[in-house]
Amino acid sequence: MGAILSDDLFKTRFLQAAEDWVCDPYSIDIRYLIWKDGNQSYLREALIGLSPLPAPRDMSFHVDTS
Repeated sequence: MGAILSDDLFKTRFLQAAEDWVCDPYSIDIRYLIWKDGNQSYLREALIGLSPLPAPRDMSFHVDTS
C-alpha cells in the first residue's frame, strides 16, 4: 500500500505539475470539493478550467465544518 499523502501535499504536487502543461499566457482555475471522514479525505467533485486570459483575482476560501 502506498503512503497516505496530506491534502496540502496533493494540492502542491498537482499545482507543480500544472505549471509544466499550462502555457503562457493561459491561466488555470481549479475548484474542488473534499469530503472528510475521520482522517480520510475524498475528492468528491472537481472543476478545472483553462483560459487564454490572465487569472482573475484570487477569491478563494476554505470552509471546514467538522
